[in-house]
This record gives sequence, C-alpha cells and structure tokens, in this order.
Amino acid sequence: MAQVIAKAKHLHIAPRKVRFVAEPLKGLQVKEAQVQLTYIVNRSAVPLAKLLKSAVANAENNFSMVQDNLFIKNITVDEGVTIKRFRPKGFGRVSPINRKTSHITITLDEKVAGVRQTEKLKSKPVEPEKIESPAEGKAESLPKPKTLVQPKTKTAKPISKENVKQDPSFVKRIFRRKV
Repeated sequence: MAQVIAKAKHLHIAPRKVRFVAEPLKGLQVKEAQVQLTYIVNRSAVPLAKLLKSAVANAENNFSMVQDNLFIKNITVDEGVTIKRFRPKGFGRVSPINRKTSHITITLDEKVAGVRQTEKLKSKPVEPEKIESPAEGKAESLPKPKTLVQPKTKTAKPISKENVKQDPSFVKRIFRRKV
C-alpha cells in the first residue's frame, strides 16, 4: 500500500488552533473531509483544505490513485519556528510577543490496495470543420466569430490657457466649493 504525504511548513497560525480543526478529519474519506473543510468557519480550515487538495493531486498524478479510494490516514500538526516580537509598555519597558507557526503533514492511504486510474487518452487539437458546398465542390472553412469592437470614447482636451479662455465654466468646475 502506497502512502501519499503532503506537507505545509511555516503556517502563521498557532498549532493548537490548527489541531482543533485537523483532529476530526483523521480517518475520513477525502471527499467527506473536503466538504467538512468548506463549511468550517475557522482561519486554519483554508490552508488545511489547500493542503488536502495538493495531497490528492499528488496521489492522482504521481501514483495514479483514484480519489474515491483515498482516505486520510494521519494528520500531524507540529510546532514550527516561533517569531519573536516586542511591544512597548509603560515606564519604558517592553513585553515579548511570540508568534507561533505550524508544520502540517497529511498522510493519505488507499481503502482498497491496488486500485489505479486508467491511462487518459490524449486528445489531438481540433481543426475547424470543413463544409463542402454542393455547387462548387470546394471545401470552405466555417466563418470565424467576429470580435467585439469597443466604441471610441471622447478624448479630453489637454489643459492649456487657450482652453480656459474659451470655456469659462472650466475654471468654475475646478474651484467649485462643496456646500
């Protein structure tokens, strides 16, 4: 049985908060876990869903596994590097702020061993269809769709002394007061 592993490192969410979302997903089928992650209202659900999607893509593309046959065997959330910052306090003192990061590892496994995808047929690029007209006996290609032409907009006159002299409302528009 081949296992597929995907990792996300240096996630800027505390491991305790990520574990809260990750623990209930252990042992679930991939599709059920994806549905649950879409409805969980938690900041850590989005990176977990992204990592799960990546793990499934790895399984399908690298190992030719079927998505319906996969389940989450294990999810581990480890503590990453702590980013240390400081906040000023009263009387010239400082207090430390520790911003914790997480390393997430998802392990996928197969329910039934050995189920693989069939090789997908590579399609050739499709050429435009040819229509033979009965009168001429020559092949004609279909007309190409017309592209939309955007209407031309009026160009604004450049600001110059001549334009100001011709249009006295121009000055009024610039220096209009808001009431």
